[in-house]
Amino acid sequence: MNYTFRRQLSEMAATAWMADVGPNFRFALKANQYITHIRRLQNVEEAIQRFLPTLQPLAAQLGPVLFQLPPTAKADVAVLRDFLALLPASFKAAFEFRHESWFSEEIYQALHDRNATLCIAETEKLNTPEIRTAGYIYFRFRQPSYSGDDLRKLVDRVGRCVADGLETYAFFKHEEDPRSPHNAVELLNSVRKKLGGTS
Repeated sequence: MNYTFRRQLSEMAATAWMADVGPNFRFALKANQYITHIRRLQNVEEAIQRFLPTLQPLAAQLGPVLFQLPPTAKADVAVLRDFLALLPASFKAAFEFRHESWFSEEIYQALHDRNATLCIAETEKLNTPEIRTAGYIYFRFRQPSYSGDDLRKLVDRVGRCVADGLETYAFFKHEEDPRSPHNAVELLNSVRKKLGGTS
């Protein structure tokens, strides 16, 4: 959900969201732009202290929070480690890096040490290496379109993660084109069928 990227989540809104979903639903939110795009994870202690309590009403059903950095933000492992230290140990965080300098062993190790996941994002401009750094995994499939063969490959990729016991989150881009929700339903149903209905 992009709502939290631009505004603070109110307790009233969070409570209403919880009332609208079933017990197996998981919320996957996007971190506020002040943290990721304005401060770029630096000197955000107060911002994190304001942000995290707003998520508390969703705590029982909260999945990973996505920290998406701007494409111009280059890798800095010290900044990343300092930021990760601000997050509670049990907090699920996915990091989407959009500059290729982040794709290195020291970054993967920093994420692994805090059980934070590398967001596996694919776009027209950049594809993130599929590196597992946590006990959960977060995919963002954002190519302009996916053929039937493309979807079958995604089913294999996602299916392997589920079969390996990873809590798996996968998203298609949310444009007006109706193919994305259809692709999501097809992916979900195909992974379930592949795994014998256990996912």
